[in-house]
Amino acid sequence: MELQSLAEFAVAAADPESATRQAVEELAIEGPVAVLAVGKAAGVMAAGAHAELDSVTEGLVVTAYDDVAAPPGWSRLVASHPMPSDKSEAAGRAALDLVERATGTLVVLLSGGASALMEVPPAGLSTDDLAKMTSVLLASAMEIDDINVIRKHVSAVKGGRLAAASRASTIRTLAVSDVVGDDLSAIGSGPTVGDPSTFLEALTLAAPLRDRLPPAVYAHLEKGARGVIPETPVSFHADVTARVILSGRTVAKAVEVEAQRRGWMTAVHEPPLSGEAVNAVERVLAEAQPGLSVFHGETTLEVSGGGRGGRNQHGALAGALRLRGDERRTLMTLATDGVDGPTDAAGAIVDGGTVGRGSAAGLDAVEHLTNCNSGPYLEAAGDLLVTGATGTNVADLWMLFTVD
Repeated sequence: MELQSLAEFAVAAADPESATRQAVEELAIEGPVAVLAVGKAAGVMAAGAHAELDSVTEGLVVTAYDDVAAPPGWSRLVASHPMPSDKSEAAGRAALDLVERATGTLVVLLSGGASALMEVPPAGLSTDDLAKMTSVLLASAMEIDDINVIRKHVSAVKGGRLAAASRASTIRTLAVSDVVGDDLSAIGSGPTVGDPSTFLEALTLAAPLRDRLPPAVYAHLEKGARGVIPETPVSFHADVTARVILSGRTVAKAVEVEAQRRGWMTAVHEPPLSGEAVNAVERVLAEAQPGLSVFHGETTLEVSGGGRGGRNQHGALAGALRLRGDERRTLMTLATDGVDGPTDAAGAIVDGGTVGRGSAAGLDAVEHLTNCNSGPYLEAAGDLLVTGATGTNVADLWMLFTVD
């Protein structure tokens, strides 16, 4: 199937190792260097950096996966995602120790998942408080950038605080972006980037969820908004720069070139996808042109019911309902990290026959969509897209193929 093949191509194009090698080479670092790699792509980014750096004094890889290896002589910690845990706190404290020891150049390699994998709660809060907060935020319809504004103000490492704790004279951050718009202060909750957001903004965003958030978290935000707790830093004593080396936009453009090489009329649509998954489906169907329409970004999903699925599967099932009986169009939704919500699927490939196949298995598509239980329906229809963990994360890619 062509869309399945393009999904595989997209994952391959989102190769953090080669992007890191090129970026590190361009840095032309001289003298001792310490390296911290955090995120779903931490292992391969560390490998890319190790291939280009001759004088690494210390290296730490913080990953979500047991089978990820660190370069020779580097340390490795496996932490938790998507909810922070005691392992995440151990990783956060190890990261703080590393940056406090670094005196020359510090290179920080960030990728999706870093917000959960590396955490140190501020005084008065526990990792359990932050895990409960994360669960509430992720189950809401809040955009990831807004979630990260809150996260940055309840952490001792996010929102620039990791850079502020470092003794390094030079800090260089290279990021694989998993956020819409590639905002460096949002990627991994910006541990080495000056934070333009404030406690008041975080409190305002958290206010609608006050009854569901841990009381200690909300009280912390209130103290910050009153000026009792210092704001996140906006500048640093060190020479600090950061840049995005790989993103959903760059991968979408690579898919465009490959599809055109295969003879398809192809267009990448901007701006990036955002907002509720069902609304994003409506936009995709409205904007799609004959041939292949490629969209990148990340949608949201307000979870209701006790179903199994994620934003990409939810969007796919909503799309399948709209495509019912349509023999001209096929929709693919893909989480580029291979993990859509708390499931083993990356998304789905649906068409005009998806609803019929699920119905033939005795399932009701509308009921499953309403209960955020898209996974079992798409599995019964034979339309789940399973890639396994990909080792990268540039948010989501959606593609709609339309036969003219």
